[in-house]
Amino acid sequence: AYCGQINEIEIPETVASIGKAVFTMCGNLKKVTNHAAVPQVIDSSVFDKDLSACTLYVPETSVDAYKSADVWKDFNILPIGATEGVNDILPVTSTSKILRDGQLIIEREGKMYTVTGQEVR
Repeated sequence: AYCGQINEIEIPETVASIGKAVFTMCGNLKKVTNHAAVPQVIDSSVFDKDLSACTLYVPETSVDAYKSADVWKDFNILPIGATEGVNDILPVTSTSKILRDGQLIIEREGKMYTVTGQEVR
């Protein structure tokens, strides 16, 4: 709580519960990745911001479950690995797309990136 500089959090699949007010006053939060297949039951006080402006990435097979779960349903929900915003990170000009180990990789100017814009080394 009270971490105004945090813009992204990742919740491991092993997290079974999230306490009250854990992410209050985290106004810059834009991205939450939750690896749990089943949405945790959480209190409405966990997040204290307009969640519609925040994207929640969840396992692809769990999207519908999160869209109907209290609190989680207030996020913009996408499957993990979705490409929302990738064009803001990597302009479409002069890019090529390749598959490596079943993952889409974008190559631009000699560097390789995941679809979320993280550089692959």
